[in-house]
Amino acid sequence: MGSYDLHKLKLEALSMSGADATLTLDEAFFASLEQEEILGGLLAINLIVQKRAGNAYEINYAINGHVDVNCDRCLHPLSYPIDFEGSILVDAYDEDGYELLDREGSYDATWDIYEAILLELPLQRCHEEGQCDPEQELLLQSITVE
Repeated sequence: MGSYDLHKLKLEALSMSGADATLTLDEAFFASLEQEEILGGLLAINLIVQKRAGNAYEINYAINGHVDVNCDRCLHPLSYPIDFEGSILVDAYDEDGYELLDREGSYDATWDIYEAILLELPLQRCHEEGQCDPEQELLLQSITVE
């Protein structure tokens, strides 16, 4: 998965400001990632960063908006609402000693944001009954299972 520079959080500065930060995700965010699950969307992310003991930071996320995915039945796009709230604890180093923050003390939140969005989606993504593409519906009805 690639990185999206707008979502590199300067944790020290954000934790000292005491204010919410707001990010916007649009088609460019999803296009920049090496993924095919989400076609696009428009999301607002509010986050609060709080300094914890040592080199740790707590990041609280609230993600709201919608994403576009393909319908599992007719393969045409459909929109799903996203309403996520959660938090993660980020330390300067992981348990293997791998440095998680760059030289400026920034943390790339791209992967965390993307995974939170994916977890909000249902396993089966289908249009409401009768809303699928009519041509595909006819093809599906013509298939018989033996």
